[in-house]
Amino acid sequence: MTIGISTFSFVNGIINRNSDVQRSLQEAQMQLATGLKSIDYKGIATNTQRLLDLESDMSRLSSQNENAMLIKNRINRQNQSLSTMLDVLTAFRTDLTKAFGGGSLVTPQDLQIITQSHQENFAAALNTEMGGRFLFSGTAQNVQPVDLTDPAIIPQVSPTLPDTAYYQGNTEPMRVQIADEVTVNMSVPANSSGFEKTLRAMNLIINDPNTDAARQEARDLVNEAIDEITAIRTRVSSNARIVEDQMFDNDTELALLTEITSGFKHVDIAEATLRSQTISAQLQASFAITTRALGLSLTNFLN
Repeated sequence: MTIGISTFSFVNGIINRNSDVQRSLQEAQMQLATGLKSIDYKGIATNTQRLLDLESDMSRLSSQNENAMLIKNRINRQNQSLSTMLDVLTAFRTDLTKAFGGGSLVTPQDLQIITQSHQENFAAALNTEMGGRFLFSGTAQNVQPVDLTDPAIIPQVSPTLPDTAYYQGNTEPMRVQIADEVTVNMSVPANSSGFEKTLRAMNLIINDPNTDAARQEARDLVNEAIDEITAIRTRVSSNARIVEDQMFDNDTELALLTEITSGFKHVDIAEATLRSQTISAQLQASFAITTRALGLSLTNFLN
């Protein structure tokens, strides 16, 4: 009887060991099939909090980059509009020069008509919108910034007076955050000095295309406007570089965090294959021992 109980305990221990080895083999096979150390956080319990923190950081960086891409596209569109404005100003200055001295190349009447066209094109560039939001209205992005029909606009004569009655937006700075400690001011309101001088010069020529005094003042205003709008464009381009640099930094950090989390979550396939083969061999050997032990137990019982 003593021999039977001893043999039973031995065999039972082998069977329990086989079950443990089978579970280890199933885990190794699951890792080979999925490439993951575990299909849930329980399997990597010691690193769970660290992994959750890393995934939160990755989500934050991805969101920042999505927002930064929208901002970059908006800045690029602003830059295109500013380029259009400078083209209009350059053409306007050329027409003013041609009209000096009585207008042998461009008559006053022609200059007036041409200037009206330049004014419309310039206003259209200031009224650029993107995704239903106007780019030159300050924070009042749902308001078209320039209205040339506003009754408060002063019909200009030389010497002119500054006038921003055409502007319908606001002057609040539009600061947007692209990283935890990085913001850019995207506000380029259409009442900025360079824009106002342009529209005032055009207003002057439309109301007085005949005198050299008006044409001279208009040209002086245009020259100042070109310098000021060029400076605005430089600032906008600087904003674009800030956004691009931050996106690059975010991408670099994301790549690093991805590599770290991969180390927590993913298995080394070569190592997992070797471990699976080793466990499988152990299980086969254990089954052989179990078979022999069971045969021994049966022989003892019969004897």
